[in-house]
Amino acid sequence: MTKKILIVLIVFLLTFITTASAQGNLYKGYNQVKVIWENHSIDASKDVPAIIFENRTMVPINLLKQVGINALKTGNTVTLKDKRTDYIKMISVLEGFKHENIEQLHRFNEQISSLTELIILNEVESEQIDSLVKSINDYRNNQNETSALIRTVKIGSDFPYELYHTVSICDLLVEALSHLKTYINNQDKTELHLFITTKQQGLESLKSMEDKSNTLTNMLFDRISIFNH
Repeated sequence: MTKKILIVLIVFLLTFITTASAQGNLYKGYNQVKVIWENHSIDASKDVPAIIFENRTMVPINLLKQVGINALKTGNTVTLKDKRTDYIKMISVLEGFKHENIEQLHRFNEQISSLTELIILNEVESEQIDSLVKSINDYRNNQNETSALIRTVKIGSDFPYELYHTVSICDLLVEALSHLKTYINNQDKTELHLFITTKQQGLESLKSMEDKSNTLTNMLFDRISIFNH
């Protein structure tokens, strides 16, 4: 029984060597070419090299996979997908989120800081606070599309929940302004303290969101760079 198994293994090994040798010989006589991707040479298999065939450059699928291009063969069709595409889309979403959300929230915070400076000069009117509150609430109530878009960003199976705080930050800023308005009307220092602490909470949450956005962007660029080397 052992001899039979040994004979089968020897036959299988000889068949494998013969097949591999025949496949290697298949491309003899053709000009083999070196494939460069992002200034780096991609190593081709000796059995299936990149060649020039009838004035056409033929690149084996395994080379494409090395640079992040997935090739799926179904029948006579080969579907190519650049694995970097999803990462690039997410970077685009994060950049839009930074310019449209994070920077706008910073502008709201700066406007509140400007009001704080005017308090010292007793030049703040309730109407100014009401106007800013309306602007923040209007912005808050138009976050559905942005929220849906930012939820398309994830690393593996992890969603960046730290980026979902636009609404809560707006609520903190509005709450801070309500304390500021109360302070202006009755000079209650408790309200002034609540204004300062609530505004600070909003600012800290905004910083956390901005840091997470920057971290994710860097991680995505790192993922892309893997395919460029």
